[in-house]
Amino acid sequence: MVEEMNYRRMHVRVPIKGEALLKSDKGTYVVAKAIDISKGGVAIAAPSKSLDEHKYHITITTTEGKKIDLTARLIRKTETVVAFQTSRIDVDSLEIITDLVFRYQETPEFIQQIQDHNLYNDRYLDEDGNEIDITFDVDPEKE
Repeated sequence: MVEEMNYRRMHVRVPIKGEALLKSDKGTYVVAKAIDISKGGVAIAAPSKSLDEHKYHITITTTEGKKIDLTARLIRKTETVVAFQTSRIDVDSLEIITDLVFRYQETPEFIQQIQDHNLYNDRYLDEDGNEIDITFDVDPEKE
């Protein structure tokens, strides 16, 4: 069983709907539902088979028919969700994810997520350990 890791995400994870096909380095195929994604990883639900601790090539087909291909390692597994950390992603897939994140950041659900998880007060670090300043522009209240 994968241990629960205590870490802070470097990338915004956004909801996604789509079918995920996972292929392990041992040749095992697993079908699942993609539930959220970021440049740094993906989470799935309802895998057709039990997943072990190793790398998987993951292909996600979104409801719009776009294909996202990445290689990732399993980092967390609960009864309902399996989370992976990306180790390789191609440019086209990265562009699709960037677009999904951009569109999500324009929704009221994104602002609610920030408030629900108290992200205004979180500290974020870059890969070198330097603190990153994050600001959020909020439209002024309309009269």
